Amino acid sequence: MNIIFWSALPNVYGQIQRYLGPYQLGYYLEENGYTYQVIDFTATSNTEKMSEEEIIMFTEKFITSDTKVLGLSSTFFHNHGNISKIPDNLSNALQIIKSKYPNLKFVLGGNKAETYNNDTTILFDAVVVGLAEDLMLELMNYYSGLGPEPKSRKLLLHKTKFYYSDDVIEKKFDIQHSRHRWSEKDCIIPGETLPLEVSRGCIFKCKFCQYPLLGRSKYDYTRSPECLKDELIDNYKKWGTTNYFVIDDTFNDTVQKIKDFYEMTLTLPFKIKYATYLRADLLHRFPETILWLKDSGLIGAYFGIETLNSEASKAIGKAWSGTKAKEFLPWLVHEAWNDEVAVHLSFISGLPGETPETLIETANWLHDNKFISWFFKPLGIAKYDNRIFSSGFSKEAEEWGFQWPNPNEPYNWINEKYNWTYKKAIEWAGKANAIKDPSFKFDSWSFMSMLTLGYKLDDLFNVPRGKFSSATLVKKRRHWIEAYMEKLKKLPEAANIDDHIQKIKLLDQHLFQ
Repeated sequence: MNIIFWSALPNVYGQIQRYLGPYQLGYYLEENGYTYQVIDFTATSNTEKMSEEEIIMFTEKFITSDTKVLGLSSTFFHNHGNISKIPDNLSNALQIIKSKYPNLKFVLGGNKAETYNNDTTILFDAVVVGLAEDLMLELMNYYSGLGPEPKSRKLLLHKTKFYYSDDVIEKKFDIQHSRHRWSEKDCIIPGETLPLEVSRGCIFKCKFCQYPLLGRSKYDYTRSPECLKDELIDNYKKWGTTNYFVIDDTFNDTVQKIKDFYEMTLTLPFKIKYATYLRADLLHRFPETILWLKDSGLIGAYFGIETLNSEASKAIGKAWSGTKAKEFLPWLVHEAWNDEVAVHLSFISGLPGETPETLIETANWLHDNKFISWFFKPLGIAKYDNRIFSSGFSKEAEEWGFQWPNPNEPYNWINEKYNWTYKKAIEWAGKANAIKDPSFKFDSWSFMSMLTLGYKLDDLFNVPRGKFSSATLVKKRRHWIEAYMEKLKKLPEAANIDDHIQKIKLLDQHLFQ
């Protein structure tokens, strides 16, 4: 193998999901002549992790003289545990691999990867942030002696470590015609819910958002229906896959995109089910898309409503939420979708213009209108420091009243102008989240994960979350991970593959002399 990825998407509630990033990178690199292997589920929660010995065993299984890079996909480690460093099992295993294979290069990737502390970044030769197909290809060519060193965008504190961003002028990777395929070596489990990328970026620019490709044109970075159909059919033929996490930042950003997707699903010889991120204001504006989504297989919808306060909603560029959401959302969920789509509503505590009183008022409204899943989280913004991806609030901190009194605590903000602090936002988010009743259900993404673990859709819709045994859920996940690891163990070792390839080359030379 030329490159080996370590990956994980930890989930404290016992569910299971793959992160698409390393598989997408691996597939693109393979199209360009390199081989890859992903070692996934290295950390499934804060407490459940692969042992260092298991990680090393799986990694060495695929290392050959042609292995150039070990890459760590870290995007979702920030959501669990200590955000300043990677999980200990990975850190310890990485240091052992470094000592045994000094010629390997080590690359840290993922959203916010550049924010890890010095003890973490010093372990890596490069840090890659953003949509990295082109940059990873440049790096692989460079490390293989086949191309120049990519341009360094920014030096980290360690001068030998380069920071690569997504500001490539001429893109070679074409998302619109991407024919991503999952491989047998990805160790897919039959019935597993897989991530599906329909498009990239977002046509909006919300003040709190820190992701790339914000404010893109409507039809940029969208995959063709033909490419999507081919991938869906390929997955169905190989593993019987019909369930998906559609991971677009805003799936319903254009009417044409939803219409094309709906019409494509009608041509499939099977029905799919999926969950995705949606904008409620666009459903309100373009009501024809409401049933297109449901009829195309939507069973889980994640809405970033953020606030029902009119002043706060204007501040973040979502004025609709403060004026129309209360009238529209109950109708959408209970009538238009007939409670047959698991809707999760996300809110932010600590926004300019919001108050603790209006926050609690919103929570009571959610309770009274029988929404099955919702959550308040504190506003998470860091002091703007010229990062490639920073939120509008970070860039306009003084205008909005934000300050960071302690440079060693980049997320611990205060806002005297609006009488909020980060700690106060945490406190009141907790109080709002406490206003729930026993009928609370699993959220949109959890639905898809629970289907992977064998739970029935009817039970997920009808049985309260608290009635599911957490011990059984964790046990099911553990057994699922064990099944994945067994498939990984049964893959042919890379050394044997190299020997086989070499024998074929020698045979070719003999036959054609």
